[in-house]
Amino acid sequence: MLGFGWDSILRYVVIFAPTALTLLSALLGEKLIRQRGRKSIWFIIIAIGILGSVGTAIQQDRVRKTHEGEINGLRTSLDKITKQNSEQNLEMAYMRGQIEAFRQQVTALSREAINTAIGGDSFCYLAINLRGAATTWSPIFVQMGKYPLYGVQARIVNLENWNEKMLGKRDPGDLVISSLFTDVQLGNFLISVGDMAVGAVSMNLKQPIPVSNKLRHGYNVFFSARNGLWNELIRMQNVNGVWSQGLRVEKVEGATTRVIFEKIDNDFPRNGRGEIDWSFPMTP
Repeated sequence: MLGFGWDSILRYVVIFAPTALTLLSALLGEKLIRQRGRKSIWFIIIAIGILGSVGTAIQQDRVRKTHEGEINGLRTSLDKITKQNSEQNLEMAYMRGQIEAFRQQVTALSREAINTAIGGDSFCYLAINLRGAATTWSPIFVQMGKYPLYGVQARIVNLENWNEKMLGKRDPGDLVISSLFTDVQLGNFLISVGDMAVGAVSMNLKQPIPVSNKLRHGYNVFFSARNGLWNELIRMQNVNGVWSQGLRVEKVEGATTRVIFEKIDNDFPRNGRGEIDWSFPMTP
């Protein structure tokens, strides 16, 4: 059984209205012309126009509603896709953040492992404990930093002996380049410190360092280890029978150096600007 709703009836009316109106106009027109003459013709034409306009308006309204429905459907689909894309973008941003955090963690762990294996930015310095009229002192090496040191070597240069030899106050003899770094008479002392744990203190009692009876002493110490090179400047001054000292550690970075550690006694002599004289011989 066929069912017809108002939408179906309107659709068929709109489709067949022009044809029906044309036929009706023809039939009525012929009859009315014979009965009423010319005025009936104008009545028929106006009626046909009104009915045609009504049918066209109905058809246009249906087309508009159909288009609006399609547009609303597209808008709904677009909103749904936009929401899905937004959720996916948030999820992707979260995943990227997790990946970046994991990468940084891996990088930090790798850097920590490398620093632990080679020594990182740790260093050590030579401490001198010189008392009274002592003629020798034993090297004491103090580790600094959060990573252990490996294969530490130290070359201690007594600047007093070095300057006297190099300035000709002693007979230089047949100096060879290699002897400039190994000759004890030039103030060179090579010490193998070895590995140093974090916070370790290493004392070398087998190789005491001789000192003169002068009131000023100066030493330069050149360190090498698995993690690189660094230098230490040690300046000592006898103040009222007590040895006061200042030391500075410099990290070697290519052709430049930067100060990474200083330790200066409060009574160590300073110049007029309140600065330490790191040159040697030191000025009075």
